[in-house]
Amino acid sequence: MRRLGRRVRSVQAALKPQLIRQLKAEKAKLLHKYHNLLANPLSADIVVNSRDTTKRKAAEAALNQANESLEIRVKERTTALTQTNKQLRQEIIEGKKALDALRESEEWFRCLSSYSPVGIFLANMEGCCIYTNLRCQAICGFTLEESLQEGWLQFVHPSDRDRVFADWLTHTRERREYSDEFRFQTKEGIVRWVRVQSSPMFSDRGEFIGHVGILEDISESLRHATLRQQAEEQLTQQRSQQKAILDNIPHLAWLKDKESRFIAVNEAFGNACGLEPEDLIGKTDLDIWHPDLAERYREDDREVMKIGKRKRVEEPAVYQEGKMLWTETIKTPIFNNTGEVIGTTGIAVDITERKQSEEALHRREQEFKALADNSPDIISRFGKELQHLYVNSAIERAIGISPQIFIGKTHPELGIQPEIYIPFQQILQDVFTTGQPHVFESKSSVSGKCYQARIVPEFALDGSVESVLSVARDITEQKQTEEALRDALQRLNFHFENSPLAVIEWDCNFRVSRWSSEAEKIFGWKAEEVIGKHPAEWQFVFSEDVPTVDSVIQRLIDSSEQRNVSRNRNYTKNGSVVYCEWYNSALLDKSGNLVSVLSLTLDVTKRKQMEEALRESETRFRIMADNVPALIWMSDLNYKGTFFNKAWLDFTGRNLEQELGNGWLESVHPDDLRCCLDTYKSAFNTRQPVRVEYRLKRADGNYRWVLDTGIPRFTPDGSFAGYIGSCIDITERKQAEEEILNALAKEKELSELKSRFVSMTSHEFRTPLSIILSSSELLEYYGDRWTQEERLEQLHLIQSSVNHMTHLLNDVLTLGRADAARLNFNPVSLDLIEFCRTIIAEIQLTASRGHKIIFTSRYQFLSVGMDRMLLRQILNNLLSNAINYSPNNSNIYFEVTSQDGEAILEIQDEGIGIPLADRSRLFEPFHRGTNVSNINGTGLGLAIVKRCVDLHQGRIIVASKIGLGTTFKVVLPLNNRLTSQTCEKDSGD
Repeated sequence: MRRLGRRVRSVQAALKPQLIRQLKAEKAKLLHKYHNLLANPLSADIVVNSRDTTKRKAAEAALNQANESLEIRVKERTTALTQTNKQLRQEIIEGKKALDALRESEEWFRCLSSYSPVGIFLANMEGCCIYTNLRCQAICGFTLEESLQEGWLQFVHPSDRDRVFADWLTHTRERREYSDEFRFQTKEGIVRWVRVQSSPMFSDRGEFIGHVGILEDISESLRHATLRQQAEEQLTQQRSQQKAILDNIPHLAWLKDKESRFIAVNEAFGNACGLEPEDLIGKTDLDIWHPDLAERYREDDREVMKIGKRKRVEEPAVYQEGKMLWTETIKTPIFNNTGEVIGTTGIAVDITERKQSEEALHRREQEFKALADNSPDIISRFGKELQHLYVNSAIERAIGISPQIFIGKTHPELGIQPEIYIPFQQILQDVFTTGQPHVFESKSSVSGKCYQARIVPEFALDGSVESVLSVARDITEQKQTEEALRDALQRLNFHFENSPLAVIEWDCNFRVSRWSSEAEKIFGWKAEEVIGKHPAEWQFVFSEDVPTVDSVIQRLIDSSEQRNVSRNRNYTKNGSVVYCEWYNSALLDKSGNLVSVLSLTLDVTKRKQMEEALRESETRFRIMADNVPALIWMSDLNYKGTFFNKAWLDFTGRNLEQELGNGWLESVHPDDLRCCLDTYKSAFNTRQPVRVEYRLKRADGNYRWVLDTGIPRFTPDGSFAGYIGSCIDITERKQAEEEILNALAKEKELSELKSRFVSMTSHEFRTPLSIILSSSELLEYYGDRWTQEERLEQLHLIQSSVNHMTHLLNDVLTLGRADAARLNFNPVSLDLIEFCRTIIAEIQLTASRGHKIIFTSRYQFLSVGMDRMLLRQILNNLLSNAINYSPNNSNIYFEVTSQDGEAILEIQDEGIGIPLADRSRLFEPFHRGTNVSNINGTGLGLAIVKRCVDLHQGRIIVASKIGLGTTFKVVLPLNNRLTSQTCEKDSGD
C-alpha cells in the first residue's frame, strides 16, 4: 500500500511541471508572435504614425484570439489534470481499503500463527527457511534468527541430520509434499521427536513460491503410544496460503468473523460436515449443526470474544452420518491492530479414543470393585504410609468390622496386636522397596481362622510402586485337610513299611525319595545309600534292560502314561541278578506336571526260574518238532489246532496265530475241504487213527498234494487230549501218475504236430528252393548274354526266396524259443502311437494288392512300457494276416485306444473270416482255417502272436463273421515294470 501511495505522489509530481512547462511554452509562442508583429517595420510605422488603426485593431484581435485559444487549451489541460487527480484519489481510496483488508488478513495469520499449538514454518524456493513461529521455536529450541536459512539444521539430532537435510532438499526442489519424523536437540541437550509435514505454495498465477509446513512435538505421543497430530498453520498475504496451512492441519480448524460466520475452514472440517470447504464459507453453525449444538458453539464464540481469552472445552458432537465424537476444542479470539476482537479461530481435536479409554478404565474400576466386593477373599490396598486405601466387604463377613473403619488407618491405629501386624508391615515395606510379590500366612486372633495373603505391588506410570494390593484367603479348611493328609501319610507309611512288596518313591526328576525296608531286603542297599540317586547313577538296572527301563521312565516323566507295569532284571548290592515286576503309578498336579512316581516292586526270581524250566522243556520239544522234515500238527478236544511246527508254517507261509483253531483249513483246497473234514471228524469221534489225502496251499500260492496221518493223544491218566499228526508232500507221486496219463496224449499230439510241420515245410520250402535253383541255372548258362537288368531280376528272385525262407525259419525259431520258455522279454519306454505308425509305413510299402491301412487314435502321444521286438511280431503278423486274407483294394482298420491302465490295439479286415470250428485251435502252431483254400500261409503267425501277448501279460479277443471279416483286439498293460527277464515254465516243484 505504501508503494501505491508513493506511486500516486510521483505521478502528481511528474504531471504538474510538465503541464506548467507546456502552458508556458504556449504563452511564450504567442508573446513571441506578438513581439514579431511589433518588430515588423510596417507595424512600427503604424504605431509611430498612428495612422493605420485598422491594422492595429486587427493585430489586437489576433492577439486576443490567441489568448482565448490559450485559455481554452489551459482549461482543457486543467480538466484532464482534474480527472487524473480524481482517478488517483479513487486508486488511493481503493488501495487503503485493500491495505485494511490485507492488514486484517495479516492479523488473522499472526493470531493463528502465534496461538497455534503446532509449529509453523515457511521456506523459499531453494528450501531455505524464511520464517518460524513461536511454537516452532519453542519445540526446536532456537530463535527466529537461528532458524533462518539453514540454521535450523544445527539443531537436528546428529544421527538424523544428513538424512533429513538430503530428503528435505530433494522434496522442496522437486516441489513435492514432505513428511518425516526425526529428532531435534536443543542447546540444553533436550531431545524431542517431531513430525514435520510441508506442502508446496503457489501464487494466484500458479507460480511456485516456496513451501509451508507444520512441525509437531510427538515426544509425549511416542512415550504414551498415542499419536496426536496438531495443526501447524501458515498464512501468507493471499487466501491460497491460508488454505494451504489449514488443509495441512489434520484436525478440524476454522476461522470465524465477529458474526460467527465461517471465513475459512480446512478439509478435515469439511469432511466432518459432509460438505466441501468452499461451500461452508459465509455459513454459520446453525446452517450446519443441530440447533442445540449450534447454539452451544455460538455461545462459546460469544464468551471467547467477550473475555478476549482462549477457551478450552471438551464436548460431544454428532457429525456426518450420525457419528458421535468427543472433541477437545480450543477457541481463540482474533484482534485487529487496535486491539478490537474481530472474530475467533478454533481447532477441534478428536479425543473419542481417549474418552473411550477413560470410560473403559472407569468400567474396569467398577468391575474390579464389584468383583472385590463379591469376592470371598479379603482384598486390601495399602498406601506408602502403610495406611488402608481400600478394603472390600469380605472383612466384615470375616471379623464383623465394617470396611469403612479401616480406610485411612494403619494397623496400630486399628488396635491390631503387634505380633501380628509387625511381620505383615515388614512384608508390605519390602514389597514397596523391592517391587517383588510375597506370600504371608497368619492366624486371626478374633476368629481363629488361618489366612494366606498374597501381597503384590501396583506400579505407577514411572515404574515406581504406587500401592500394594493384598488378597487374603481363608485356608482354615486347607490347613485341616493338610493335617488330615499328614495323618493319612503316617498311616500309609506304616503300611508301606510292613508291605511284602518293596515300596520305592521317585521325585519328579526320578530320583529316589523313599526306600522301604522290603526294598532293602530285596536289593541289599540301605535307604541312606540310594536316597537322591537316579537309577543310572548306580549299578541297579541290568545292563541289557537299561533301554527298556529308560523308556518306562521317560513315559512316566512326560506324562504319556500315568500307570504302567514293567518287568526287568536288577542287580543287588552283592552283584547277583533278581527278576522284578514293577507296578508304577505317577502322581500329577492340576497342571498335569509330574510330582512323584510310586513303584511297588515284586521279586519274581523264583517264578521266573520255574518259567524258564518250563520254557526250556517246550523249547526242546519245539526244536525236535521244527527239525523234523514232516509237517507236524496237534489239536485239542474240540477239533481245534493248537500247534503247528516250523516246517508246516514254512510250507504254508503263514504264522502260528493264523493257523491256530480252524485257521489251517484256509489253506486246504476248496474242492478237498469237505472230504478232509468228514474224514477227520469221523476218526476223531471214534478215537481212531486218521489218513487222508488233500491239496494244501504252499507259500508261493501253488497247491501241493499231502498225505495227512494222525493218531489220538492221551494224558497219563488215560484221558483223551486230542490228536497229533504229520503231513508229507506227495505231489511228485501225484504228478508222476498224471504225467504217465498225459504222456500218451502228448505222444499222439506230437505225432500230429510233426506231420503238420513236415507237410508245411515241404510245401513252403519247395517253391522258393525251385525258384533259387532255376534262377541260378539261368544265370550260370545265360548270365554272360543277359543285360545287367536281366541278371538283377534273377538275383532279386533268389533274394526274395531266401528272405521268405529266412522269415519262415525265424518264425519257427521264435515259436520254438517261446515253447522252450527261453524267449526274452525286455520292456522299454516307447511312444505306442509313433511305433504303430512306423510299422504301418513299413507294411504299406510292401503291400502290392492295393490294400490300405487306415490308422486312427485320439492320442497324439501314448507312453507305454513294452518289448519292441515282441510288439513288432504282434503287429506284423496281425496286419500281414489281415492283408493276406482280404480281397484286393480293401481297407484294413487299425485303432489304438487306452482304458483302465491298458492299451487296446484293434485290427479289423474285410476278409474271408474264421469258421467257428477252427477258433478253438486258432493259436496252435501250424493250424490253419479250413476255408483258406490255396492262400499262402504257415499257421505260425497267430501262435507267435499268442506267445508274445502272454509275455506282456495281456489277452486277445477275436470276433469274426464268414465272408465279412475278422477283428482281433489285443489288450496289453500300459506299463510293465519288469526291466529284463526270461520267461520260463513252472518247474512244477
